[in-house]
Amino acid sequence: MSIESETEFITVAGFTYGKYNGEWYHVSDGKKTDRASLARLITKPKSGIDMNSFNYQAAGVPTLSIVSELLAGYYILDTSGLADPFDVANKLWNTGGFDYLQFDAYGTYHRN
Repeated sequence: MSIESETEFITVAGFTYGKYNGEWYHVSDGKKTDRASLARLITKPKSGIDMNSFNYQAAGVPTLSIVSELLAGYYILDTSGLADPFDVANKLWNTGGFDYLQFDAYGTYHRN
């Protein structure tokens, strides 16, 4: 049995994640890339949506804390401690209130 057939894949908001040896990673073009941080969800709400007063209950998810507000209207939400962060992310995405939604990553940076 191949490793790929043993790998679990989940897609949220057009981004794919794969579970390799018990750890979740971002997947791009079918290849494992950076390790995903399921404790931090990067979001960009659609124009007119205020994350400080977002109705999480209407989305069917617990209220999430804002870790930080970034430039250009992006927010990092705290998803640590959730039993199923992918389910919460899908429910948020399915509200139609977000332009962008992706779990953060532990990346490797290279200098030229």
